[in-house]
Amino acid sequence: MPSARTAASAAHVAAIVEHRSESAFVLLLQLADRRFSDPGFEDALAVSLRARPTLIELWETWSDDQRWTPSAYVDQTETGWYDGERHFVRVHPDRGAAVADFIHRMAAWLSRREVLKFDG
Repeated sequence: MPSARTAASAAHVAAIVEHRSESAFVLLLQLADRRFSDPGFEDALAVSLRARPTLIELWETWSDDQRWTPSAYVDQTETGWYDGERHFVRVHPDRGAAVADFIHRMAAWLSRREVLKFDG
């Protein structure tokens, strides 16, 4: 069970997508990257997303609407990196976990230009 502080941070990061049409959206994702230094943060983020399925749908829509490559992607329960081909693919048990992974990948890319190289 995540701490109250971690849960609150996760809820905040999950809701960043509500600002997707604002100029600060990318900055908010960049700032979210530091939250993932907590090993339990991605799981807490998945819990927060499951509690608000509308946010899952918004993140999936935003992923589908991206017009640049390379980039992370989420497709139902699958996440990965796309540069014309799919790489570092992971299949998750549910969409909440997949979107949490996608947010993690996007935050790392936008903040540090790092491709998270998960397999499996």
